[in-house]
Amino acid sequence: MRMVLHDPERIKKCLIAPLAGLGGVLRNALKMVSQVRSGQAGNIARAEVKPFKKSTIYGTLGCFQVSFLYDLLWGYDPSKSCVCLIGIVMKKIAIVLTLAFLLSGCDKPKIDTSSDESMKSSIQKVRESLPENKRATYDDALKVVAFSHLSLGDLMKAGMNKDTSAIDERMKLDLSGKTGEEVISYADTVRKERAEKEKIQARQEIGELEAKQKAAEASLKQLEAFKVIRSRFYFEKQKYGRDQPIIALSVENGTTKAVSRVSFKGVISSPGREVPWYTDSFSYKISGGLEPGEKAQWNLAPNPYSDWGKVEAPADAVFTVTVIRIDDAEGNPIFGDGDFTEQDASRLAKLKAKYPESN
Repeated sequence: MRMVLHDPERIKKCLIAPLAGLGGVLRNALKMVSQVRSGQAGNIARAEVKPFKKSTIYGTLGCFQVSFLYDLLWGYDPSKSCVCLIGIVMKKIAIVLTLAFLLSGCDKPKIDTSSDESMKSSIQKVRESLPENKRATYDDALKVVAFSHLSLGDLMKAGMNKDTSAIDERMKLDLSGKTGEEVISYADTVRKERAEKEKIQARQEIGELEAKQKAAEASLKQLEAFKVIRSRFYFEKQKYGRDQPIIALSVENGTTKAVSRVSFKGVISSPGREVPWYTDSFSYKISGGLEPGEKAQWNLAPNPYSDWGKVEAPADAVFTVTVIRIDDAEGNPIFGDGDFTEQDASRLAKLKAKYPESN
């Protein structure tokens, strides 16, 4: 290694002067960082810059100054022009400025949940540190994060016990130590996880409903073996009171099971009319049951003061009866579509529309 201290004038010109200039530049750099932090430098908003510790930057700058002196005293070649020296100076300045801006973003405001008061004030402080166009997003994210691990059961339990401490602690745990950007990012993660869980649950429910629908369709085919050979609806004149509605049926048990009860769906409609005059379900408990292959004729008499007694249908109306369920000797359903209801069908349609990839 060689020292370059043999020419005092050259040292003054190429070393001391640039160092003095560097000091001025560094002071201006720190001033500019302070202005950026306070929102005074150009169009840079205060919310976009994180607070920094000047002592940290000064210590770092000192390290760069030592490195800079080392380069000059032991690495400078006097045979080269001072332009080389200025180049070294400018490189150091660029590094220092970059480091200063990086350090200025190391301490963004965070939510402090150590107490209710500090939590309230820090949430507001974090909000103010964000750009204006992100504050509404931050407000929404707070709600998502605060309730991310709470269920309706937790809320109901807290309401019944009049104790929300467990809920408060859960909220604080989810929000503690987070910056505004971290709250927004965490809320996005919560939403994605929730959407994924909902999709998984929806697929499972779709599978269950489709299986129920297939079982119901299979049951309906089996029900066709229990035949309604003839069906009529009419009113029987009564001496006193209202006329008696009568449901006349002729049936045949074509199944392989003894039947103790049959459930029907009756529709009174006219040819060419889309809307029926009346629709209702009814059942009949068979005295002694109906064995496989047996036939029967029944005249059922609904309450004349029920809706059946209020039916006003024209002479051309047709009464159609469909078997919807049959029970065995123990009263248990053998076949029937009662398990797959209209609500099930509506729910299945909505889920398939929302998650078409499950179709």
